[in-house]
Amino acid sequence: MNLRSSVHHRGRMPRRGALDRSGVTDPRLEVVAELRRAALYAETAALLARRAERCASPALAAVLRDRAEARRRTAERLRAHLVQVVKVAGPRLWTGGGTRSGS
Repeated sequence: MNLRSSVHHRGRMPRRGALDRSGVTDPRLEVVAELRRAALYAETAALLARRAERCASPALAAVLRDRAEARRRTAERLRAHLVQVVKVAGPRLWTGGGTRSGS
């Protein structure tokens, strides 16, 4: 499967599992994937909030605002987890174990 066939026809994000890298253990890829998930939740929250502002029905607008807030909280939780992962791993995560070639 190539990347082009794994992308939804209606959006930019690949289907869940389309780029399954279950054999890959590079922690940097896991951090990037989690960052993408956080960005997706934040974008979805912003979209839901905009739709709530334009909605004529007060009941539907309330539901949209609630869903937007839930996605904002999820995005923030993911970001907080990423901050902890990067703090704990430190530069080792990005330099391949803390050693630099040529040093």
